[in-house]
Amino acid sequence: MNNQIWKKGIEDLKNIKLSKDEKDLLYKQILEGSSTPRVPILSPFLFFVRSHAPILSMSLVLVLLGGVSVAAENSLPGNVLYPMKVSVTEPLRDIIKIKPEEKIKWQAEKATRRLMEAEILSVQNRLDDKKRDRIEKLFEKSISDFDDGVSRLATSSDNNRLEDIKSEFNRRISAHSKVAEKVNENKSKIDSAELDIFEKNVSGAIQKNKKEKERKKEVESKNEKKDREEREKEDQEKIDKIVERRLKELEKELDKSEREEEKD
Repeated sequence: MNNQIWKKGIEDLKNIKLSKDEKDLLYKQILEGSSTPRVPILSPFLFFVRSHAPILSMSLVLVLLGGVSVAAENSLPGNVLYPMKVSVTEPLRDIIKIKPEEKIKWQAEKATRRLMEAEILSVQNRLDDKKRDRIEKLFEKSISDFDDGVSRLATSSDNNRLEDIKSEFNRRISAHSKVAEKVNENKSKIDSAELDIFEKNVSGAIQKNKKEKERKKEVESKNEKKDREEREKEDQEKIDKIVERRLKELEKELDKSEREEEKD
C-alpha cells in the first residue's frame, strides 16, 4: 500500500506545472537558503527532508521539466530535444530503477528504443552517417550494460526468471532485425547501407543465441526437446506479432513524412 501511495505521489508530481512567477520565487528561495548559515535540525520533518534530499531533488526536477521531458521522450536523433532525451530523462530513469532486475529490463528497453529510432529515420530516409553513429554507440552502451547486469544478477537471482528476461530481449532484437529486412525489401528508396546498424549489432546476439541452442541440443532429453520446440514456436509467434505491429507503425510514419514533404 505504501509503495502504491508513493508511486501515485510521484505521478502527481509529474503532472504539476509551475507558473513562471512560481519558478522564479522558488529559484530565489533556493539561492537565499544556500547563503544562510546552517542551523541545528530541531524538527523531525526537517530531518525527513534532509534524509530524503536526493528523492525530493529528483521530484523537483520532474516538476520543473514538465511537458518538455514528455516531448523529448518522443524525439529522434537530429531533433533539438534528443540530447535531453539521452542525457537527462533517460539517465534520470537509470537512477530511479533501484532493483537489479528493473535496471536490466530498462537497459533492454533503451536498446530497443535505439533500434526503433533507426527504423523510423530509415523509413523517412533521414538516417545519415552522423545519426547512425550516434544510435550505434548508444545501442552498444545499452547492450554492454545489459550484459553486465545479467552477469551480476546471475549469482543471486532465480535462473529461470533471468532466462525469461534474456529470452524476451532476444525475441525483441530478432523482431527488429526482421523489421529491418522487411523495410529493405519493401522500401526501395532506402539504401541498404542504412541498415548496417541492424546487421552489425544484431548478428552478434543472434550468433550467441544460436551457439547456446546448439549446446543445449546435445544434452537435452526427448521431453526437453519437445518443450524447447514449443517454446520456440511461441517465441516465433510473438516475433511475428511484433514485426507486424512495427511495420504498421512504420507505414504510418512514412505516410506522415510524405504528407509533410507535400506540404513543403
